Amino acid sequence: MIFVPRLSACCTGALFLFVPLSAAQNAASPPASPQSSSAVITCPANLAAPPLSAPLAAAQQLYRTGKFDEALRAYTVIAAAGGAEGAAAYAGMARTYLSKKDVPDALDAANRAVALTPGKGPAIVAMGEVDYRLAKFSLAEDAFLTSIRNCEADARAHLGMAGIALATSNRLRAKQEIDRARALDPHDPDIELLWIFFLPLAERERHLRERLDEQANDDADVRRILQEHLAILQDETDHPNRAHSCRIVQPRDSTTTKLIPLMESAYYLWGYGLEVRVNGTGARLLLDTGAGGISINRRVAEKAGIKPVVRTEINGIGDKGGSSAYIGIADSIKIGDLEFQGCPVEVSEKKILSDSDGLIGGSIFSDYLLEIDFPDAKINLSPLPLIPNTPNPEPSLHANLWTTTNLHDRYIAPSMSDYTRVYEFDADLLIPTRVNDGPQPRLFLIDTGAFDNTISPDVAKQSTRVDKDYATTVEGSSGAVKRVYRAETVDLAFSRFHQKHDDMVSFDMTKISDSIGTEVSGILGFNMLRMLDIKIDYRDGLVDFQYDRMRLH
Repeated sequence: MIFVPRLSACCTGALFLFVPLSAAQNAASPPASPQSSSAVITCPANLAAPPLSAPLAAAQQLYRTGKFDEALRAYTVIAAAGGAEGAAAYAGMARTYLSKKDVPDALDAANRAVALTPGKGPAIVAMGEVDYRLAKFSLAEDAFLTSIRNCEADARAHLGMAGIALATSNRLRAKQEIDRARALDPHDPDIELLWIFFLPLAERERHLRERLDEQANDDADVRRILQEHLAILQDETDHPNRAHSCRIVQPRDSTTTKLIPLMESAYYLWGYGLEVRVNGTGARLLLDTGAGGISINRRVAEKAGIKPVVRTEINGIGDKGGSSAYIGIADSIKIGDLEFQGCPVEVSEKKILSDSDGLIGGSIFSDYLLEIDFPDAKINLSPLPLIPNTPNPEPSLHANLWTTTNLHDRYIAPSMSDYTRVYEFDADLLIPTRVNDGPQPRLFLIDTGAFDNTISPDVAKQSTRVDKDYATTVEGSSGAVKRVYRAETVDLAFSRFHQKHDDMVSFDMTKISDSIGTEVSGILGFNMLRMLDIKIDYRDGLVDFQYDRMRLH
């Protein structure tokens, strides 16, 4: 995720300090895995949910076909009756409001459902879905598991558990849960959407085509992603001799590559990039842990001969909407002494960044232990610890297509026992972070493409003064942010460290939260991260930070 400030005055400074491990890491670290539901279930094998009444079934069908306003009206009429039927209607309303990205009304509806039927589904499952959106994962998991243990045969409870499993890097568990959800309710479009992406690529194409042909409740962004994914799969079918897997040409155990300073001016370092050769054409790409895949500008794409496979748009920070782009296939991507073949790349129709030809997401190195050594301006790629009794796959770049081979749950090797566990949402890493010694950790995005640490105004207001800032402009790939604020004093505690920052830039992060699917309260950005040696295990959702003031340059 890229955004840079345009300031009329010099940026404020920050103080970087150590805090004890137990105060920052242990209290805020996610669990290694979700609680196991299979060990406690004693439900009948042929368990099935009771049929819905005709009015509830009709309202549900309106929701499932994307007619959200009509669904809300139908659910409202049913809810007036109260009792179990009313609770189910309020649960449906909560789910519908979430699809409309109206979190406050979703929470209100879920609370009304739980008040009518405490401790029972579907009310508690709907509350779990709202808690998941609010980043209250422990509460969400408890709600889903309660329904499962009560033998309520609620497919949405298993869908919720699949989401928890994915966020905690337990992909095998996620597949098991989504398969259970699908078996209970094969017609729920939300379940089907996740189920499709666990299919082998050969099967995925047919189901994606069927999904796009039917009337589902997908919003415009989801539909665009499905169309892009289908187009890439179809291109592979049409060109069987051209690789699409982004597989390595000659596997290497490890490699080291220099980081290139990217300058906004002669005095302002705003990021570090990698020298990447796309079909032999050189490009300087920002290393961005807040983005996924590879994006290049049109000039590089034309020199490299990258042809469009499907049109798309680039969205991000800002209030002006997405910008035009397309996705093509690069026959060769070279990074240092590594070469990969058949990699999807995104091509922007306009200039992406100053002093850069595009960006490269940190998550593409998910098959390696990625070390971003900012003090010495280099990255190191080394083997991940072998998972016991698990095949060691040939490495590839995770540039676009999410594969379902070698699924496994989070493995924390003895050598990584001190690493901080983080939540994963596709390419994004969210780290539990305490704000001004608050009682509960918040989730902050680890983003080397962001100019500095930033915070949501709503979160900042709970512990410090927040004022409007008319002198600062925050810009991203979707233009400028309309309203920018400053938080007077913010102390962020994450992993083994904390940093105090005066006058921290603050802006509304609802757009980021809606895109990721859970509440994002802030961003850890480049100005702080550049002081650290960072190791990232994307496979297992683990991050380690090392700080040595003697190594700063």
